[in-house]
Amino acid sequence: MKVTIKYCGMWGYKSKAQGVGDEILYAYPDAEVILEVGNAGQFDVALEYILLFSKDKLDRFPEPGEIVQLMGEL
Repeated sequence: MKVTIKYCGMWGYKSKAQGVGDEILYAYPDAEVILEVGNAGQFDVALEYILLFSKDKLDRFPEPGEIVQLMGEL
């Protein structure tokens, strides 16, 4: 399974992206997590081609464990 985390590099979201990536790898050791610099203010998490989380749409960052929970619901 391939998970892509697009984050804003200008605003320092890389550490948040790494934290979410670590949570995913802990729960799914065989996952491929890709961190990708995106647009200003962006923080999106996609599983394959399914957008799981968008900071733009929800106006917040994911809570701890939220992404792993969303992945388990698919």
